[in-house]
Amino acid sequence: MLVVVISGPIASGKSALSLAVAAQLEEAEEVATAVIDLDLVYETLDPRRRTKDNADRWAEARRV
Repeated sequence: MLVVVISGPIASGKSALSLAVAAQLEEAEEVATAVIDLDLVYETLDPRRRTKDNADRWAEARRV
């Protein structure tokens, strides 16, 4: 299994890059891919959508 993690500042193109990398892997290498937005995982764990400053919740989102 290959795991690629892309991180960077807000609005730096992480989502666009991750989708492009996934598309290339699927096309060139015939590898099934999944793009997971950690912010969305965090929001799923906190349905009240409070400020994303809970370190324990971020740790849980990374484990998920």
